[in-house]
This record gives sequence, C-alpha cells and structure tokens, in this order.
Amino acid sequence: MESKVETGKRTVHEAEEITALMPSIWEAEHEQLDPGSFEARYRFAFSPEALVYEETFETRERVVGALAKEFVAFAFACPSAREGGRWWGREHPANGIPFGNGGTELDLVLPGNHRKSVVVFERKRFQNLFTDLAGYDPDFLNQQSVFLQSADTDGESFRNRLDREILKAEQSSEGVPSDQFSENLAGILIDSMLHSRDSRPTHGRTGALVRRAVSLAEDHAFRLSMAGLCRELRCGKRTLEYAFRDQLDLSPSDYLRARRFDTARKILLATDPDEATVKEVAERLGFQALGRFASQYRHQFGEYPAETLRRLERTRVEPIPWRA
Repeated sequence: MESKVETGKRTVHEAEEITALMPSIWEAEHEQLDPGSFEARYRFAFSPEALVYEETFETRERVVGALAKEFVAFAFACPSAREGGRWWGREHPANGIPFGNGGTELDLVLPGNHRKSVVVFERKRFQNLFTDLAGYDPDFLNQQSVFLQSADTDGESFRNRLDREILKAEQSSEGVPSDQFSENLAGILIDSMLHSRDSRPTHGRTGALVRRAVSLAEDHAFRLSMAGLCRELRCGKRTLEYAFRDQLDLSPSDYLRARRFDTARKILLATDPDEATVKEVAERLGFQALGRFASQYRHQFGEYPAETLRRLERTRVEPIPWRA
C-alpha cells in the first residue's frame, strides 16, 4: 500500500525546543537574540523521503550548526529575512537560494517577524528525481554550496508554491501519495533554479579550509591555539585569516571564541547540576579564568553560566516524527 503524506503543526516557546523538534535533520542550536517572550510556529508536511515546513519567528534569532549528512535542504525566506538577515555572515543575494549540503555548516542571524519555507530531501532521492525531471545530473550536490542562482529575484512565488503543497496535504481527505508529493517538491525546486547546470558554489577552497578548521577546533575541545590550528591544517596564519574573512567576515579567533561559548552553553543546558559544575564544564573547554568566563558568558547570553546550569524545568516538545 502506497504511503501517504502526513501533516502537523507545532508552536514552541523556548528557542532550545526547536532542536528537539527536528532531531534527525538539523544538528543545530537556535538562540533568541531579543529580550522578552519567544514564539516560533511551524506547519509541515512530510513523506518518508521529503519534508517541507514553514516556520514563523516573532523575535530575532541566531542559528548555528549543520545539516545531517544524508540530507540536502533549500530555503525560501520572506523579504524581511532576506534583507534584514545575515546568512553565513553575509547578505542574502537578490537572486540566491540558500542551499545546504549534508554536513554544511549553518550560521544565520535572522530578524524578528520573519517567515521562511524549507525543503529537506534525502540526498539520493532528490538526486534521482532531479535527474529524471530536469534531464541532467544536479552537479551542485558535489559541492558545499551556500547560494544557488534563483529564477526569481524575490523568491516569493516559490515560497508560496511550497506553502500550497502543505495546504494541499492538510486538506486532502484521502491523503496525498508520497511519490506525488516528492515529485511536486522536486519540481518546484527545479523551477526555482536558474541555469542549474552551471551553478557555482559561493564557498570554494576557502570554505573547505574554514570547515576543516572548525571541525579540528571542535575535535580538540577548542584548546588548540591559532598556531597549533595552522600547524594541523598546514597553512599560514594569513591564509586562515583570509579564509574566515572571506567566508564569515570574522577573524578565526573571534569566530571560534563564539563557537566555544556556544558549545559551553549547549553542554550546560544538557548537564544535570548534580553531576557537574560550571568550573568543570569551563575547564573542559579550556577556560582557565572562571570569573572572566562567567562575565563574558553573561555578556553573550544575558545570564550567568550557573543560571543556565540550574534550568531544571524544560518544556518537552514532541518532535516531527520524520525519521525519528
């Protein structure tokens, strides 16, 4: 019996809950950047091989992490998110489609009151559909792309088409067949791309170097010095500096320092205060001066690390049951 598309809605009131919402897709952390209450609303439709969801955020947020390796993802954002956001540390080009290859780093800062639609496909299924429907291989899947060229300068028409696919699945009394759903999504993505055969990734060699540097720093719990990092990467300090400036508009030290604090917060949020202390977490990540660490942590996150560690009451969000 052919499987049917499933739909659902979720509302979350804490930025950390979004990670639990899609645990097998995005290995990402969401951070609220504006004070006050937080609310994010999701509408989604999914089959065993594809997911499309619309998300609406009331407050400004930052997202860091990566897409799980067996997937590819495409995003279509509203004008405010395109114009007021920072995508991988840069502006969203007028003719761009944010594209995430499996394992690609995610680093976005998006304004409040924004919406975006996201399509996530199993990589192999998308590749096969693209070849069948477009008539040639999607060679951009072999590259760590950031923006693909779009056939629509504002992306609104394609976002609206994706939203209609969700609505169609919601309103179907008999259920939309999974194969039809996947083909429809792939067709919308193909239509959205301009000269896909000749698409070029925004990240080239500098992107690869940055990804290697970040991965290496994480493997060493951010304890490597810049000299040690360059030695492991077999590159000069100026080369590494240029790569980070080119990709993220930040110096290596500034970016990795931010990631180290993000990692500290992630560990503190997941740690039972009866099993570890702030000092132990800080030392694990190479922070030697506990007072300075606490001060800088509060400046970045608006609370002391001990307050983060004591967050015992968490609202549990039922995840989207796609590949859970």
